[in-house]
Amino acid sequence: MHWAEPASRPTTAVDRSRSKSQSEFLPIAWSDPGGPGPAGEQSIRPSESKAIVILWVPVLLYGALAFYLSSLPLDFIGQGPFPQWDKVAHASEYGLFCYLILRALRGSFPKTVPRVIAVAAVLIAVAYGVSDEFHQAFVPSRDSEFTDVLADGGGASLVSAIWFLWSRDAKLSGRPSSGPA
Repeated sequence: MHWAEPASRPTTAVDRSRSKSQSEFLPIAWSDPGGPGPAGEQSIRPSESKAIVILWVPVLLYGALAFYLSSLPLDFIGQGPFPQWDKVAHASEYGLFCYLILRALRGSFPKTVPRVIAVAAVLIAVAYGVSDEFHQAFVPSRDSEFTDVLADGGGASLVSAIWFLWSRDAKLSGRPSSGPA
C-alpha cells in the first residue's frame, strides 16, 4: 500500500498542544487495518471516514435523485391531484433535502453554533434548487419557475427552523441536540 507524504506546514500552538495520536490522523490518505503508515506519515481513521460516508452519501444520493427526476418530461410525472401540487412537492422535497444537509453538517461540525448550521443548510438547499431550476429550463416539456425556488426555500426554511428550535430546546433541557429524528 502506498502512503501519502505528509504536507509540510508550520506548526502552531494548537498543533503543539495536540497529542501525537490526534495529529497523526489528518485526512491525507487511507490507513490499512494495521494502523498508520511508517513514522511521520499521516492517515485518516477508518471511523472518521465511515462517519463522513454515513453523513454525506445520503445528501449526494438525494441530490442525484432530484436531478434525475427533474430531467424527466412533465408528462411522465403527471399533473397532480390538486392545483399547485407541484409547490407542495417542491417544499416537501427540499424540506427532506435540507434535513439531510442539517444532519450531515451537524455531524461534520459538531461544535458549530446550531444557528449557523441551520442557515447554511437552507442556503445549500436553495442553491441546489436554483441549479435544479436552471437544469429544468433545458428539459423538454419542463419550465424553470421562480415560484418553484420559493417553494424549495420555504420547505427548507421550515425544516431548518424546526430543527433549530428543537436543538435550542434540547440544549436548554439537557437532551442531546441532534434534532428530531
